[in-house]
Amino acid sequence: MSQGSNTNPVVFISYTHDSEEHLDRVLAFSNRLRADGIDAVLDQYEESPPEGWPRWMDRQVRNADYVLMICTPLYFKRVMGEEIPGQGLGGIWESGLIYQHLYNEGGINNKFIPILFSEGSTHMDIPTPLQGATRYIADNDSSFDRLYWRLRGVPSTASRPPLGPLRPVEEKERKTMFYTSLIDIDLWNKAAWRGCAYLYTPDSSLPPAIALLFESENSAKKIAEQWKRDLTKEDVNVDFYDELRIAIIHTDLKGENAGYFVTVGTNLDGFIKRYEDLNIEVAHSDLFMAVSRIHFMSKSINSQHQQRFFKDYQKFGEYHIQIGYIKNQEIAFIDDFMLKKLMIEERHISDITEGDLDSTVLPLYQEMI
Repeated sequence: MSQGSNTNPVVFISYTHDSEEHLDRVLAFSNRLRADGIDAVLDQYEESPPEGWPRWMDRQVRNADYVLMICTPLYFKRVMGEEIPGQGLGGIWESGLIYQHLYNEGGINNKFIPILFSEGSTHMDIPTPLQGATRYIADNDSSFDRLYWRLRGVPSTASRPPLGPLRPVEEKERKTMFYTSLIDIDLWNKAAWRGCAYLYTPDSSLPPAIALLFESENSAKKIAEQWKRDLTKEDVNVDFYDELRIAIIHTDLKGENAGYFVTVGTNLDGFIKRYEDLNIEVAHSDLFMAVSRIHFMSKSINSQHQQRFFKDYQKFGEYHIQIGYIKNQEIAFIDDFMLKKLMIEERHISDITEGDLDSTVLPLYQEMI
């Protein structure tokens, strides 16, 4: 039957004779279908078919467009073979026909529809092979209407809209991992950084300097050579992009632990500026990995010199970095290295949070509290 066909669909109603009341409501259900143009076939309309009831039932099941199975506890028992032998032969015969049709179709069911009444039956009264099928309530107007339109081949639910195009796959933002380090880890390990010294003229006539002091003369010289090669330009001893970052991080530590941290690493702003000048695109979403070194300085050591250093730094707006080494318990400096710098950061430990460039000092600080 085509969808929405004007041909009257033929349905055969299969049920058991549970009671006179049940016979009456089955008849009323069949009459309502016929009143709406559904050619319902019911044994109550027949007195005695000439071919006999078994062949009549077989013909109705074969010829009907749909078979409506009125499910009740008694119907379930007879269909499932749980009835007392010799009783309900009609229902048992019909059930055998129905099972055979389902078997012939390989379990695909387009013909047999379970029907319930609002009282006296539940979904558990539906024979097991059909419990997965859509069921309808015969004496419920909304459910009856859905059944009616199904028998007519017209979906009662909203029509399926046309299939639209697939959404385009959102392109993942490309991220580049940049690695930058002015710290050669192996070289610094060999050099053994031991601290800082602050240098200034007695009359504050020149910018101050901060000296990074190492134990190994040879390794200190190699660090100076590396920084001169990577940070200066055209043989001018100036950190051209201010790419080297030094930070002084004050603490509130008292007693023997009183002191501050010095960190040496990369200024990412200067690093990005250098790459941009090389026409290498750097996005804010890109990932950066930088190496830094930390040293803890006791407050009792050169605290007055540190104050003088920052006073002169504020005066000139610049300072210099020197690299020194300890030789015969005295400090010596690399003669041909003095790097001009514009920026040094002075911070307090309380301003540093996770993800901060200086957050690596936090675990060390926690251990000292």
